[in-house]
Amino acid sequence: MLALALSALGCSSTAGEPSASTPTADPDELAVAAITWQGGVEEPKLEMATPLRVTEPTIGLIERGSGDRITMGQLVTFDSLVVDGETGEVESSTFGTETPERLIISPNTANVTMLTAMQSASVGARFLYVIPDGRTLEDAPIEDATGENAPVGQPSKVIGISIRSAESLPAEAAGKAGKPDPALPTVEFAADGTPELKPMKGEPGSDLAVAALIEGTGPAVTEGQTLGVKYGMWLWDGTPVGTAWGDLPAVAFNLDEAISGWRKAIVGKKVGSRILMVLPPALAYGGAGQDGIPPDSTLVVLVDILAAY
Repeated sequence: MLALALSALGCSSTAGEPSASTPTADPDELAVAAITWQGGVEEPKLEMATPLRVTEPTIGLIERGSGDRITMGQLVTFDSLVVDGETGEVESSTFGTETPERLIISPNTANVTMLTAMQSASVGARFLYVIPDGRTLEDAPIEDATGENAPVGQPSKVIGISIRSAESLPAEAAGKAGKPDPALPTVEFAADGTPELKPMKGEPGSDLAVAALIEGTGPAVTEGQTLGVKYGMWLWDGTPVGTAWGDLPAVAFNLDEAISGWRKAIVGKKVGSRILMVLPPALAYGGAGQDGIPPDSTLVVLVDILAAY
């Protein structure tokens, strides 16, 4: 899946529009700048000399776009064309289909290179994203056994991206107020909108407890989706251990990578909902704990589900 490629690698160089005035461009930038995009945005074709190899993720701008500027936290819909840099063969494409790629622009979903490219683009932009794909040179040997004129870098994937749209996520959950559960802790909101937990007396139970404080009207969340959420998380005694709320952009994460309590509590809930959950240690971080979370901790989590795809 393309989304995995977007987050697989870290820092990079960025190749701009081809220019004869940049003689100091590194080999990665030169290789990407030599690719031509033919066919516009309907049925594109990438012309390149193969094998094409890079040492790190590299961006090549084709068109800046004339629509709205893309910002962190937005849900971006785009088409992608994935080409094997060794052979030039097309591996997949969403162009001309009704199933484009979708991505929340967040450090949780994309590496530094893609974040930089997306945030410097506007709707309608087209650019190339070239990444080493993990194969070794032994997996993809150079035809010229002498090694003369051999390309530098690693076997790569060449991805052509065309941005269809970008939408800002809601600032908070919205829908019908649910019935509070007296067996669960109470969350109150400070004057600045920050959620604060009012802890309960006594010891927590050993089972998962879930309540919908706001029932959204969007589609139900399903297994394996990526979510855009805002959340607050506390220990049972009210100690905060994590938050992404207020003016901060939504946090994006894949449900398959979440702790089991989140998956059990959120799957089936509708987008737009505000969910309060109490996670026993077995459904949270167990005996290992986590940074700032002691071993065998019960967690209380408030989640606004703002997007799912």
